[in-house]
Amino acid sequence: MPRSRSRAWGSWGERTSLRGLCRRLLEQRDLEPLVADAASDPAACRDAILPLALRGLELASAARAGDALADRLTALGRIAVEAQPLAGDALAEKLLAIEGLQFGRIFGHKGHWPSEPVLEEARDVGRRVKALLDALRAEAAESLHGRLVRALQEVLVLYARRKAEAGLLDFLDLLLLARNALREREAVRRQLRARWPYLIIDEFQDTDPLQVEIAFLLAGQRPGDLVVVGDAKQSIYRFRRAEATLFAEVARKARERPGFAVLPLVQNFRSRPAILRFVNRVFGELIRASPESGQPAYEAIAPRPGLPEEPSVLALAFDAPFAEGETLLQAEAAALAASWPRWPGAS
Repeated sequence: MPRSRSRAWGSWGERTSLRGLCRRLLEQRDLEPLVADAASDPAACRDAILPLALRGLELASAARAGDALADRLTALGRIAVEAQPLAGDALAEKLLAIEGLQFGRIFGHKGHWPSEPVLEEARDVGRRVKALLDALRAEAAESLHGRLVRALQEVLVLYARRKAEAGLLDFLDLLLLARNALREREAVRRQLRARWPYLIIDEFQDTDPLQVEIAFLLAGQRPGDLVVVGDAKQSIYRFRRAEATLFAEVARKARERPGFAVLPLVQNFRSRPAILRFVNRVFGELIRASPESGQPAYEAIAPRPGLPEEPSVLALAFDAPFAEGETLLQAEAAALAASWPRWPGAS
C-alpha cells in the first residue's frame, strides 16, 4: 500500500482536532499513514544538554551580574542538575521548561562579558541547547501522532462495518473498487476498452491519483486512445488530493514516450489583443515556476488573428480612502459610470 504523511495537523479549525485526524484517515484510507515508530528519548536529550549546561555555568560566572544571557545560563545549569534523577514524562516536562529561558531571543550584552569570543561561546551554548529541545519536541509530536493514528485505526474498522451492514459505499469506495477491478481483472479491462475505445478527459488538473490510475487502466498503452486537457495553474482541488505536480508528471511522461505528445494550447478566443497584452504582462510577473509547490511557469496567451487592435483596457482610478464593503462598491460604481465616455468603443 502506498505510504503518505497525514496532513491532518494544521493551525486552524477541525484539522487540529482528533475528529479532523480521523476524517483525514478515512478520506485517505487507501494510503498507509507514514508515522514515527520510535518513541522520543528525553534521557538522551538530558545527557546531551548536561555538558553544555555545565560549560554555560562556567561562562556565566565570568560575566557581569545582571546580564540576561548569563542569568539564563545559570538557570539552565540548575534545571539540568534537577533533571538528572528524573525519567519519562517528568523528565520531558523538566527539559521542556528550558524553552522558557528563550535562548533564541537573548543574546547578552557585549560590555558585560570579558571578551567577544567568550560571549560568542555562551551564545553558542544557548543555540545548541535550543536545537536539542526543538528536536525533542519534534520527536515527541511525531511519537504522539503515531500513537493516535494507530489507535484511530479502530474507527476505520467500525466505519467499514457500518457501511457493510447498511449496504452502502462512499465516493472513495467507488474509486477503489473500480481501480481494483481494472487492475486485477483483464476481462474487465478488455470489455470496457471495447465499449469506450477513446477517452477524452477535461480539467485533468483536478484528478486525484486514483482517478489518474483508472484513466490509464481504461485507456491502455496505445497512443491516441487517451486525450487529456488541463491547466496546472487552475488546480484548486488539493483538498481532494488533486496535485498540480501529478499533472506535470503525466505531461513529462507523455513527452518521453514514443507516439505520445504534449500540445500547448495558447490561443485565446474570448479576448482582444489589448486585454491579452495586459494579462500577459501582469501575470508573467506574478506567476513564477516553483518545483517545490508544483506551480508551473506562466505561458503567454495569444489572441485570435484578425481582431482589432483598439484599446480594450481602462484603468479605473477613484478616491475612496479607507472605504470597504458597500461603501467601496458604491464608490467604484460611481467612478465606473463617470468614466463612460472614455470606455473603449463608447459613443
